[in-house]
Amino acid sequence: MHESFHNSDKLFVYGTLLRDTENPMSAYLKSKSTFVGEGFMKGKLFKVDFYPGAVYLPESPQKVFGEIYQIENPEEVFEVLDTYENYTPQAPEQSLFTRIIVPVFHENQTIDCWIYVYNHSTNGLKQLESGYFLE
Repeated sequence: MHESFHNSDKLFVYGTLLRDTENPMSAYLKSKSTFVGEGFMKGKLFKVDFYPGAVYLPESPQKVFGEIYQIENPEEVFEVLDTYENYTPQAPEQSLFTRIIVPVFHENQTIDCWIYVYNHSTNGLKQLESGYFLE
């Protein structure tokens, strides 16, 4: 996988990778990155299973809240996280999540961040109206 990470070395997380989850992958992310702060993107958040799935909707008045991290070694870290998120860059249409860059609002600025968005139909899924996974 030789994907260019020149566009962004930031990652926006909103689910099981959040700091306050008791998750080995969250601990891995913390060890390989610097916490930038909290933010949100425009879109909707759904409960998929024990994890959420976000959908990016640039015109949406609704928001998905989460955390921004600056990744120290994007190629290494994204290879691990892609596997965790069931994202296959070579076959994105078959992936549970796909990784895209979206504008994330943080304080008085917008930061382009990678995010794993849910890659399947949300029909029948419960929307988390607040935009927060950990409530």
